Amino acid sequence: MQPVALMITNGGPHPADKLAASTAWKIVDLVRISDDPIDPKLPDIDRGAIEANRETFRQARTAFEAAIAALLEKHHHDVQHHERGKLKEKGNARLEEDHDHEACGSGLCSEVVALTVGTVLQAHFARPETQARVIEILDSSLGHTAHIERSWHADRHPHDDHSKAFKARHHVETPAVPAA
Repeated sequence: MQPVALMITNGGPHPADKLAASTAWKIVDLVRISDDPIDPKLPDIDRGAIEANRETFRQARTAFEAAIAALLEKHHHDVQHHERGKLKEKGNARLEEDHDHEACGSGLCSEVVALTVGTVLQAHFARPETQARVIEILDSSLGHTAHIERSWHADRHPHDDHSKAFKARHHVETPAVPAA
């Protein structure tokens, strides 16, 4: 099960660093250091190694999370600005198009895994099953980043047919936000 995180924006877009931190948190959550159940999509990790070195694993997780967030901030920023540019270029019709940001989870996964080299997390993140989950998380998070940009756009154009169709398709019922 993937953890759920809520972000409050108070009337503005999510900053890329917050999106990156949320994604990083989901990835490091693939290594649990307590009696919490492990993600059912992953085989059991070496519980004995974790429990014998609990503090080492905690420190590695903390450093790994910060490194992932730093790595991903630019990627979330790039997806946001790509989507904003396309919305500006194509207008409300963009809401009807498929996402065209690269599904870059595979390429980014290797960068994430490289961050674990030489740490107690290396063996776990070298596993194909773990990498498959990392790719799912990355693709989902970057896809949500693009979707959020479209949602903001639709909120600001509530009377447009494309916005109405977008909202109906995604079952989003939000009050209209005045145009900036």
